[in-house]
Amino acid sequence: MRHPLAPTLLFAAICILRSAPSFAQIEEVRIGVDGLTCNLCAAGLERSLRKLDSVSSVQVALADETAIVKLKSGAAFDPDTFRAAVRNAGQVARDIELRLSGAVQRQDGRYSRRPGAGSSLAVGRGSAARLESHVGRVVRVRARVSSPARPPLELELTDVSAR
Repeated sequence: MRHPLAPTLLFAAICILRSAPSFAQIEEVRIGVDGLTCNLCAAGLERSLRKLDSVSSVQVALADETAIVKLKSGAAFDPDTFRAAVRNAGQVARDIELRLSGAVQRQDGRYSRRPGAGSSLAVGRGSAARLESHVGRVVRVRARVSSPARPPLELELTDVSAR
């Protein structure tokens, strides 16, 4: 059975170049938060996000209403888990942006990633053209999570740069 979003997606592989097998490394999760109004709110949000198994560090910036989360190496990312942690702290996740790095690969006319642990990532057609000139190269990518949390996680690229 085809994934319901399959016609609108190109699969993107962003795999870190290190010992095989290699995978994309999500370096940072930036969460825009509504309802982050005071230091007590910020402390509660930080505590809630630190409880997640995949999290290695959290910085909450009250001034721009964001939480910057670093993940443990090789940790999978599930946006619903992060949204729930924000909700448990009494706020609402407005948007989620990922920063990741790795090598762009293309197979059979599609961008693909090697199978293995971690999140299954996909890039919408509008963003896929931005990866074409980077095939075979290691890049840093900033992308907004633009789909529901079912695999593959659809990303809208906001920046792609050679590493």
